Amino acid sequence: MQIRVRSDPRTREHCERRIAEGKTWREIVWCPERYVAGEVFRLIRPTSSHFSS
Repeated sequence: MQIRVRSDPRTREHCERRIAEGKTWREIVWCPERYVAGEVFRLIRPTSSHFSS
């Protein structure tokens, strides 16, 4: 998450908004971690075409 905060403008904006709302670091990080996990899953998930015979 630390790297993504430094390199991804969407994540940086998210963190800045949440800090302004008074959220804790744990609360700030939780939502983007779920989003990133979904992005990674979509990239590594096998497609149905791989299983065609």
